[in-house]
Amino acid sequence: MPHLPTTLVAIAAGELLGSISLVVDDHAELTRYSPWLASLFVAPAARGRGIGTALLERMLAEARALGIARLYLFTEHQEDWYAALGWILVEHARLADGHVVSILSRQP
Repeated sequence: MPHLPTTLVAIAAGELLGSISLVVDDHAELTRYSPWLASLFVAPAARGRGIGTALLERMLAEARALGIARLYLFTEHQEDWYAALGWILVEHARLADGHVVSILSRQP
């Protein structure tokens, strides 16, 4: 897949506020899906200000520009947050380490 991986960062006043990545493979046990939205992170002090949503929306725009038709992500605890932003549950999967994750998908 061209131009992957790619990462976006949010910085203000020289401080890292958050980041998000788009990758081909995100987990060895979930290779049937690709590409992945991965590693969405917002610094604890910056949470609740819409930075995660802004990063996500900007990465969706990047995926559209790259011609990506469908994205996937997995989350252990934030299925409802992503669903509210238009992500659809594909399946629940139990990983080898015992964690159960929700795999979600969306068109960019």
